[in-house]
Amino acid sequence: MHGCYCRFAAYFKNYKLVHEEIEIKRVRCKSCNSTHAVLPIDIIAYRLLSLFVILFVLFSFHIKETPVLKIADRVGHSFQFVYSALCSFEKYINKIHHFFRQVSSVTVPLTACPVPLLKLIREYNPIIMFQYDYISKNKKPCFMCKYFDGMKGPPIGRIPL
Repeated sequence: MHGCYCRFAAYFKNYKLVHEEIEIKRVRCKSCNSTHAVLPIDIIAYRLLSLFVILFVLFSFHIKETPVLKIADRVGHSFQFVYSALCSFEKYINKIHHFFRQVSSVTVPLTACPVPLLKLIREYNPIIMFQYDYISKNKKPCFMCKYFDGMKGPPIGRIPL
C-alpha cells in the first residue's frame, strides 16, 4: 500500500446511476518500485464515465436511437460527455471489430458497423470480461481517452461520423 487519492466517477449502483467521489488505492510494486492505481472493475483510467455508463450511452444511441440530448439528461452530464463516449467508440471500432473476428465463435460482419458490434459486446458473458479480453489482445483499454490524437483529454465537442 502506497497511499490513495479521490476522483469522481459516474457508475451504476443498485441499478441507479450515481455520481460520486471514490477513493482509489495506490500500491508500490516491489520489483519495479513504481506506483500503480488499483481501479474498481468497471472504472476506466482517465474517464469520468464507467464502462457500463459508456455502454449504456452507446446502446441508447446506436440501438435504441435515442437523441443525444435525452441521453445526456438521463446520465446527468452534458451532451459533450455523450459525444465523447460516442467518439471513443468510433475511434476504437476497427480494433473492437478485429478483436471479435479473432475471438468470436459466431459470424462477425465483414465491416465494422456499430450495431452488430454492440450486440456482440452485450452477449459477451460476463460483459465485464469484454474489457479484460480486449486488453489482453490490444494492450490498451478501449474507451480510454488520455492519448487520443496526442491530446490530453477526450475529444469534447466532436461529433462521431
